[in-house]
Amino acid sequence: MFAWWDLFTSESFPGGIYLQWLIARWNRIGCIVDQNAIWMMSQYFGSIPYVVRGIAPVDDDPDSVMLAAAIAQHNNIDVE
Repeated sequence: MFAWWDLFTSESFPGGIYLQWLIARWNRIGCIVDQNAIWMMSQYFGSIPYVVRGIAPVDDDPDSVMLAAAIAQHNNIDVE
């Protein structure tokens, strides 16, 4: 039985065993999403870049300047 609200004990260490591959993949996907590089997710999810477009700029940002600044502020920590 897994407790979805407790990722440390349930998914990261089920039965006390560290699932390094899961944490590495979770870490990489988090970095991809934070950098809005959705096309890179195809290596994990196949056709998802054709379904998900990523972060959209706001209406007041026709040149995507604010979007680029927001993406630059996303610094995902290394969870491995």
